[in-house]
Amino acid sequence: MIKVLDKAFGILEMIARKSPQPVALGNIAMQLQLNKATCSRIISELIATGYLVRVSRLEGYTIGPRAFALKQSISYKTAMLKVAEPIIRDCALEIGQSVLMAELCNGRRYILAHHSFNPRVNIELNQLDYDDVYEAATGITLLANMPPADLNDFIRTYGLPDVWLWDSDSREEAIKKFLKSVRQQQRVVYTDAKTKAFSIAAFPVFRNGECIAALGLSVPHVEFTGDYKLKVIKKVAEAANEISLSLSTYHTMG
Repeated sequence: MIKVLDKAFGILEMIARKSPQPVALGNIAMQLQLNKATCSRIISELIATGYLVRVSRLEGYTIGPRAFALKQSISYKTAMLKVAEPIIRDCALEIGQSVLMAELCNGRRYILAHHSFNPRVNIELNQLDYDDVYEAATGITLLANMPPADLNDFIRTYGLPDVWLWDSDSREEAIKKFLKSVRQQQRVVYTDAKTKAFSIAAFPVFRNGECIAALGLSVPHVEFTGDYKLKVIKKVAEAANEISLSLSTYHTMG
């Protein structure tokens, strides 16, 4: 039952992200790596319950009235996103790159907001959440700023990465040593180890001293040099700090 629910929610989330543009059955099955017959059966159930509608046989599906009503009725972390969203957008627009904010939940990295303004590279996120906490700059930043007891719980519950990107030794001690350095510097900057195409950075976002999210940056590696590199890092760090200050409450005795 849980696996079926996971598949159904995956289909809903994918179609919702593309809405109002319809998505064809073949594309849904391919991107979610589902059997086409299974995908069709789940979609039929979602249509019957009003969560999806079929635009046409060729064009595919889009969200239905029930999904729209759900979206209109529920908002997630509205106060935080109301503050953060325009800051993230302005930052991404000013530097002409991709900037996102993420949080950790149940061992996965969830994207709360994302804006991309590099005209040469179209960065589109095709998921709401990812299981790449140890690989992503925002995931690393969030782990680095966890209280030690929470980090130990995370490692005990979700394990260690199969391959550690910064050290051939994937032992827990090596990972904790690296995370400690990230926490001290309050940033992580590196080149994507898989593609070598992007340079990536992330900075913590705090609310009253507690790290609640991370602001991440992706820049084509060939562009991430010299004064521009320094400018980009400075702008995203300032954006993270602006969000933190806006979310925090301070009391004085004046």
